[in-house]
Amino acid sequence: MDCGDVFVRFLCTAGEGMSQLVIDELKELANGITQFPGKVVFRAKFSDLPNLLNLKLVERIFLCILSEPLDSPTLDCVVTDNSTPVQRIIKALEKIDLFQFSQSIYLWERSCRETALVDSDAVRPGFPISARLFVKLRPKCLIRYTESVRRSAEQFLERRINTKFTQNAKLEINLMLSNNVLFLGLPLTKEPISKRIYTLHRGLRPTSATAIVMHIQDGIVLDPMCGKGILLCEAASSCKKRMLSERESTKQSPFYLIGSDCSLNQLTHARDNLSNMQSSLIWDLVLCTIERTPFRAGVCDSVACDLPFGYKYGAYTRGSEEFNHMAVQRCHRNCAELLRSTLRSGGEFRLLVATRLSNWFMGLLSNMDLTVIHTYPISMGATKAVIISGRKNPG
Repeated sequence: MDCGDVFVRFLCTAGEGMSQLVIDELKELANGITQFPGKVVFRAKFSDLPNLLNLKLVERIFLCILSEPLDSPTLDCVVTDNSTPVQRIIKALEKIDLFQFSQSIYLWERSCRETALVDSDAVRPGFPISARLFVKLRPKCLIRYTESVRRSAEQFLERRINTKFTQNAKLEINLMLSNNVLFLGLPLTKEPISKRIYTLHRGLRPTSATAIVMHIQDGIVLDPMCGKGILLCEAASSCKKRMLSERESTKQSPFYLIGSDCSLNQLTHARDNLSNMQSSLIWDLVLCTIERTPFRAGVCDSVACDLPFGYKYGAYTRGSEEFNHMAVQRCHRNCAELLRSTLRSGGEFRLLVATRLSNWFMGLLSNMDLTVIHTYPISMGATKAVIISGRKNPG
């Protein structure tokens, strides 16, 4: 059975607000794309799996067995013990296509051997299949039903697809309920593909960093509050991918990356991360505050920055966190001043800003010959944020 050129159904997960960006990243590899909040189902050639595993905006990727909207009304937090999500989920599981499930198992076994997902001697095809079931229910008020759903789903799947569930099985089946849609999939990696092997010190979420710097223009790129250098690492990765796609790997890199921060400890982490990438890109790190930078006027082609949401500039008082909003706004004003002074005419900026500050900040930019071209809302966990992109007015 050779499935290399056969189109297979995949499921990928993404951060809140990132689904459309993921679709844009997928457009050259996939078809039959269906978008759900935080998830994307699509069809792609199995032979393209290495490219799929290198997607930069995706959190996790699965072989998709089932994506089924529940027939009943939307599940909410007031279901009674006599009307739990269990019956609705089991009813949806009846839609499993047995041929598609068998194909997914075969492809999972093949991917294990080709990508070292698990030890090769642990992959032994046959029936009944040994597996373990992972269950995730959303919204959070449904979490209390997780164990009941897991037990009932295991009993049903043991009969339906001839599967034996054990805790130490290598094959993991993920059952996910989100926004009244049930998903069943086989994860293709042990770790989320959003976990970067080149990042020694974690900082800004890599997928969010990629969303900020993707499509950034060539030239001198500055991150004036670089922290652990995650934005610079993702810019370097994006540049490397672009050069390979354009078959320009022997040419000099079109990027010169500069990171600055007021913390020597943060810059040490940034140096470790950038050095670990083993990239041919030229980069420099500068110890300075955003209020007083050594960069001459108009030197930068692009500025990318993850602006503080308030935590870094806050203070802990009486066990609760109180933010010095004046200090946070002053930091944003200094960033706007830096954009105006260091960007060349027509240079671009891409910034991540807390939603609660975005309108005020965009008004500030408009008064400094800086034009906002696009805004894109995303979620940073419990905090809502906006990616603001634009350029310095010619003149």
